[in-house]
This record gives sequence, C-alpha cells and structure tokens, in this order.
Amino acid sequence: PLKGFALKRVYPKPELRSVGDLDFLCHAEQREKIHGCLCAYGYRAAKYDCGDEDTYYLPNGICVEIHIGVRADACSPETEAYLIALEKCALPCEGFRFVQRLPAEEHYIYIMLHLLKHFIGKGTGLRSILDIWAYRRQTPMDETPHWASILPEAACTEMRKTV
Repeated sequence: PLKGFALKRVYPKPELRSVGDLDFLCHAEQREKIHGCLCAYGYRAAKYDCGDEDTYYLPNGICVEIHIGVRADACSPETEAYLIALEKCALPCEGFRFVQRLPAEEHYIYIMLHLLKHFIGKGTGLRSILDIWAYRRQTPMDETPHWASILPEAACTEMRKTV
C-alpha cells in the first residue's frame, strides 16, 4: 500500500486520515494478472495499460490505483535512479501473503516526492503536510546521507522554479 491507506496507521486516530482511493505498487510483470483478478472480482478498469498507473472502480465507487513503478515528474537522473532502486526494496507486510510495503525511510522519501509532484503540478493542501507531520511523529528515522542526495536536490530544484 502507498500514500493514504498506508498513512492511516501513523495518525493519532486512523479515522482522522481520509482516503479517496487505495494505491498499490506492483511490478510490471504482475500487471496482467492483477487486471484479471480485479476484473473477476467486479472491478471495472477505467484506465489500463496506458502509462504507469491503472485505475479500477467497484460499482459502489471504491477506486483502486495500481502503480506500475514509482516515478516523480521532473526529477533529476539521480532521483530517477533512486526511485528505480526503491521499487526493489519492498518488504512483506505482516499478516498478508501478497502485500508488501516500503521501508520507513524510503516510504518517507516517496511521500515527500509525491508532495513535490502535487506542489509543482496541481497544487497541494493541508492533508499532504499533515501526512508528513504524522509520519515523522510516528516513524523513527535518522537523517542519512541518501536523504541529502535525493530530497534537497528534488525540492530545491523544482520548488525553487515553481515558487
């Protein structure tokens, strides 16, 4: 799980974090299998096999987004290389057979890059800032060298252009 669904657990009360859809990171070679499975369970494919994200809906409006890889718009070659490596470091989720999660620091970097994407593109709101606050409050992390080579580069370069 990515973004909102995964972030609910770091809020003081999970119901404080609304979720508009369910986001999952999957390997490209799983795309066809996932498509067949979701369609068999009644999901309708609204967008399939035309980019890095597939979108499915249940008749009741529940939306599932399948992200084929982790990408950030307008990032440097260093950040792009890091994101490609990020896809390979997922860990098994306890209690689930096929679900994986990103390690804490890598998920934080993903959240920051996702905020940056919205900041540069459509804009962002309070929920994104609260996500970062809640994640940092509940997730112990050290400032490590790879943070300095990824986040400031992306944030400084792209945010400076936008601001």
